[in-house]
Amino acid sequence: WIGVPVPIEYERKFLLTQPPREALLKDAVAVPIEQLYLRGANGGERIRRRGKGRSATYYHTKKENRPGGGRVEYEEAIDMEAYLDLMASQDPETKIIRKTRYCFLSDNQYCELDDFGDGFWMLEIEGTEENMTCTPPPWLSISREVTNDPEFTNYAISKRK
Repeated sequence: WIGVPVPIEYERKFLLTQPPREALLKDAVAVPIEQLYLRGANGGERIRRRGKGRSATYYHTKKENRPGGGRVEYEEAIDMEAYLDLMASQDPETKIIRKTRYCFLSDNQYCELDDFGDGFWMLEIEGTEENMTCTPPPWLSISREVTNDPEFTNYAISKRK
């Protein structure tokens, strides 16, 4: 394969014990997300809508796990028509995930805080190194780290929601 190198994604995930105070998210960018997993891919292929109405963007994503940790993600922008067509291929064992993602920087770290509703919040800190150090923002009430817990992948969440 010749082309643009694909970065390996590393992330650390943390559960929150309670939602953050709204004032603490005032500088974050809030984005509504809808995503669903496609049949036969065991969670390795999904489609996603980011935003609402005319400002929404659509993506078709394939992920591959790498030995020793990390994943390679292949993402392609698609139009709304392709998104709606691919919805027909949804994995029947999963449900659509709807969440609000708050994106912000904290201590030079890129953070994504997902509100799944019903008081369920999860923080992801993105990085490019396998053994990256990260510090969740001190203003968040962290319950525990769930980076390597298979119950807290978005695919697993789609199977229980």
